[in-house]
Amino acid sequence: MNKNDLRFQKTELAIKSAYFLLNQQGAVSVKVNVLCETANINKTTFYAHYETVEHLHKQVCKEFVVALLSQCQDVDKFLTDTRSFAFSVLSTFESRLPVIEMLYNNDLYAFVNDVEAIFMEKYVPKSISEDYKLSIRFCIGGAFKLLVAEKNPVRIQKTVDLVEYVLHSQI
Repeated sequence: MNKNDLRFQKTELAIKSAYFLLNQQGAVSVKVNVLCETANINKTTFYAHYETVEHLHKQVCKEFVVALLSQCQDVDKFLTDTRSFAFSVLSTFESRLPVIEMLYNNDLYAFVNDVEAIFMEKYVPKSISEDYKLSIRFCIGGAFKLLVAEKNPVRIQKTVDLVEYVLHSQI
């Protein structure tokens, strides 16, 4: 199937829109027949695009995280201006929290795993040492765990200070 074909793209949009709609309506697990009915397509068409609903879910989540990170104004400054980067990411994530919770079914650990994988793939230069990459992964996971427990100005500031310390002590 040609992914540049307008019919393919329209069907992709219909499938993803139906998936979001069903999730917003509180569907615990989306069934192919309900998804197809909502998207006004048949099962054969769905399976021409995706192997399973889980495959669709993973693709939707990945695209969402890519878009979310691209909305962070200072995402490319994680090495030069860690403080601006951290506040930009926090602000962007906070503004989209209801969608994150809905899409990830309140499994914020799955969300942070996707953020980490996509961030490492798209924003971390390949030339950075493996040790420094581990520090970045540590900061993403550690900051997330600290801020899930409690988000207040003091804790946010302390978390940003720790991230800045870890990232800049490696340079």
